[in-house]
Amino acid sequence: MLTKLTKSFLFITLAVPPFIVAKNLFFPFVSGKAYLFRLLILLCFLFWVALIIKQPRYRPNFKNLLVISTLLFLAGLIITGFLGVGVSRSFFSNFERADGVIQFGFWVLYFLMLISVLKSKKDWQMFLATFLIVAFIISGY
Repeated sequence: MLTKLTKSFLFITLAVPPFIVAKNLFFPFVSGKAYLFRLLILLCFLFWVALIIKQPRYRPNFKNLLVISTLLFLAGLIITGFLGVGVSRSFFSNFERADGVIQFGFWVLYFLMLISVLKSKKDWQMFLATFLIVAFIISGY
């Protein structure tokens, strides 16, 4: 049950935000997507934490070189964010770009959830198919 919910949120996080246009926000084509992405990641995170507590086999492999490199890169971004000219700009960026250390932290969390929950080749094929369908629709639009 928790596995299906977590996978569902991972796929929803991939499929839904590209179609969001928040007309009430200052940058409607960027801000809404970023905020929805963060919200979906946090919701998925709740299910993921429950899943890895209940079933330890879904914990990420922190001995993997790619995982170590990604976490070291995030640590480097955090350090340079504190040492930068504008700490708030480093961490939160601006609405126009929806980037920064905080956003990259959400991408790292999404990466960790993906590699720990999507275990089979079929899961990754479904993920790639979802990505390609969304990309095709967006490019057609």
